[in-house]
Amino acid sequence: MVEYILHNTIHTHFAPYLAFDADGNPINDKDGKQQMSDEVTMEGTNVHIPYRSTKPNVHPNFWNDLAITSFAFALILEGVALVLSRKPMVVAFALLVTVAATLLNLGYFLGTVRQYGIPLMSCLAVIFGIYMAIFQLRLFMAVRVGSAGPRA
Repeated sequence: MVEYILHNTIHTHFAPYLAFDADGNPINDKDGKQQMSDEVTMEGTNVHIPYRSTKPNVHPNFWNDLAITSFAFALILEGVALVLSRKPMVVAFALLVTVAATLLNLGYFLGTVRQYGIPLMSCLAVIFGIYMAIFQLRLFMAVRVGSAGPRA
């Protein structure tokens, strides 16, 4: 996901899928190295699907990558919020990002579990996200009450 975001913002190379010709054979360059593509070709067809349009049966898959990357960002932001935990707005922002990432992972989990099975990483992200949100909410309440008191 980070590679895809960088590809769109600073126009780096992004090709997560193996390239195949119309007959389904891998395409190799002049050195014999297998070529990569930014689109996945569906088996038995000549249909090319861009990364953003992939479904959970394709790996890598845009929505799975987005959900997991958003939770990774929430984890990093929580670490920053813990270091700067005396500032209520930092904790509140971390709480907001954590809730959003947890809801995205919950949505991905609920949307894919029936057809594709349990997405384990999203399941763990939901469990840990709920714990993180509760902890951050308590920290926010403590910091907010503490900052409203008399100053020395």
